[in-house]
Amino acid sequence: MLMNEIMVMTRPSARYWLALLLIPFATIVAVAMPLGIYLSVAHAEPSRPLIIAIWGCLTLAVLAYCILHDPQVLTWTITKNELRRGKKRNDIVIPFEEIESIVTGMPLQCPWYLQPTRFHPGYRNLLVLRKTALLLRLQGGRLLPLNLMTAQYENGYALMEYLLRSNDSKVVGPESYTEAEIRRLTSAIGFNRIIKT
Repeated sequence: MLMNEIMVMTRPSARYWLALLLIPFATIVAVAMPLGIYLSVAHAEPSRPLIIAIWGCLTLAVLAYCILHDPQVLTWTITKNELRRGKKRNDIVIPFEEIESIVTGMPLQCPWYLQPTRFHPGYRNLLVLRKTALLLRLQGGRLLPLNLMTAQYENGYALMEYLLRSNDSKVVGPESYTEAEIRRLTSAIGFNRIIKT
């Protein structure tokens, strides 16, 4: 068996592609709000074709960005000896020997500016994501908070399970966090990108 044979691969899920259908509705709001403010201040009345043209251009730009960019960052591949992100170009490549340890679960503290939203369901969802995430401690003091178990990933759970099985001797619990790591991870709310400390 080849060492670089793909064992598990994620890709954008059907739910992700269906969510793109909501972009035209979101861009209506993005155009209508600033336009409404402008109209109330300037007492101007733009033509309907101009409004439609602005909305159409914005919608096409957002759709093009999502279609070209998102499959790249939503595609993760795990082989017998490394983890990679990217569809055509691998912008993150992590050989297993670079993984010093894998922590199950991230600190549940969130940045101070999110504290006022702690009663919102989105805040609770963020806590669930942090609880189910893995933190990869990499050589050079780098950290990779990894969570591929959201609805936008197909096979995300299987990839994370394979990563744990392949590196079971490196798995540690959240009690191993240092104060410096907790502070650093509290300010970082994003997942699936390397944090340089």
